[in-house]
Amino acid sequence: MIRLYIVRHGETDWNRERRAMGRKEIPLNRKGLEDARKVAKLLRAKGIKAIYTSPLRRTVETAEAIGEETGARIVRDERLIEIGIGPWEGRPFDELLREEGYRRFLEDPDGSLPEGVEPAGMVQKRGMELIGEIIEDHGHGSFVLVSHADVIRPILCHYLHIPLRHMRSFNVDNASVSVVEMGERRSRVLLLNYRAGGLP
Repeated sequence: MIRLYIVRHGETDWNRERRAMGRKEIPLNRKGLEDARKVAKLLRAKGIKAIYTSPLRRTVETAEAIGEETGARIVRDERLIEIGIGPWEGRPFDELLREEGYRRFLEDPDGSLPEGVEPAGMVQKRGMELIGEIIEDHGHGSFVLVSHADVIRPILCHYLHIPLRHMRSFNVDNASVSVVEMGERRSRVLLLNYRAGGLP
């Protein structure tokens, strides 16, 4: 049996400012570092074999906090990198919401999108490819994936049997943990968007 602890990176200043980060190298802020350490403490006794992380700074910093607590090795994998949003990087969400192309992306993230914007189906495919390799290489054990909201959502849609156009029907908050368990016959989502600070 494989158990995946899927973690979104901690808070950054751009999260607080409601600005689209995309693949910009934005570090965790003080709260983000504190929350990453809280998540790490949650995972300390879970027998984590390895931590797979997006190579962006905010995810690597989150993964390093988990690595310090668990002693697990950290593997950077491009397949967990944030969804490509091309022309929208660095712009405030309030501004983007006035653009038809961005609103179309929110409504149908795997549909007809502006040039430079990665379809959610491609994100899901690369995420599931990595998970398939983890299953094939290890067969059993507990692993951590550290990534971004719009990578985690498509992965969870796969296990929840939700079409990608509905991927925004659930939250994936900063420093949240979702848990997926994969057995021989079926997979189950055991936990969705748990935050170390408790209930919302």
